[in-house]
Amino acid sequence: MPLFKPTALSPEQIERRKRICAKGRKHYIFHTGVLRAGMSLFLVMTLWRWHERYRWQLPPRQDLPIVCAAIAFSLAIWLTAGYFWGVTMWKRMGFQDTAGVQSNATPTK
Repeated sequence: MPLFKPTALSPEQIERRKRICAKGRKHYIFHTGVLRAGMSLFLVMTLWRWHERYRWQLPPRQDLPIVCAAIAFSLAIWLTAGYFWGVTMWKRMGFQDTAGVQSNATPTK
């Protein structure tokens, strides 16, 4: 038994979902998942870790290669997590998979 009843979508929400679906799955995942979620979390976590370790100062010269490698690794991790977040949100919104579907393609003989 569901705890909450799903509410009907308003006309504005329906129109917004149509616009999102028209742009496609790849666009949604890249913009919502990778750029919005992944980059936001990368920036917040990187700045948080930087402040925790160095108090807004530059790291010592001998630590610089390690710090740069850690930032690059963190970027890869958070962008990957953002991708999976975008895929999950696309599925939760209930859209059809429009990846690779061409709407005005004509069959060839």
